[in-house]
Amino acid sequence: MRLLVVVALVVGGCGSTPASEPRALPAPPPAPSSATPSASSPPALAPPPVPLPACDARPSLLQPIPVDEAAWQARPWAGVTRLSELLTTLERPILACGVAGSAAYLATLRCQDGSTPSDEGVTTAGPGGACGHLLDRHRLVCPEGARDVFVDIYWCVDPTRFDPPASSDAPS
Repeated sequence: MRLLVVVALVVGGCGSTPASEPRALPAPPPAPSSATPSASSPPALAPPPVPLPACDARPSLLQPIPVDEAAWQARPWAGVTRLSELLTTLERPILACGVAGSAAYLATLRCQDGSTPSDEGVTTAGPGGACGHLLDRHRLVCPEGARDVFVDIYWCVDPTRFDPPASSDAPS
């Protein structure tokens, strides 16, 4: 019986196309265009408005990355004040200048009813963000629900204002 099933699969094949008829191949991808885009045509993917500086733009891992004012204003999540609109991840955290900068940003957040979210505490979330810093994870709670908010505290317009975390939380 097993031999009959194997023979049926070999003779019949897995598809409905007879063995003597070639199968159709997928269409090839279109050839690249040799035309150059005109000055008026927008780029396919626009770059971010102001790029952040390189991760090695600081003297040591225990120092913040200096950021100019334009890049700071254009950073991810700048100006977001509703917790429900803040969708941070390990890859895309809030950028803040030290522990005080993180607290100041989190103090601007509001729940949907206008109340201030309660912070159930902060833990180290692990490496993340553009430079692989150890991130803080805050568990913020509103009447509509709780949300984890990830913060990278190693970005500063004025590095002299940087207040580092406790030594046990410093990146290694």
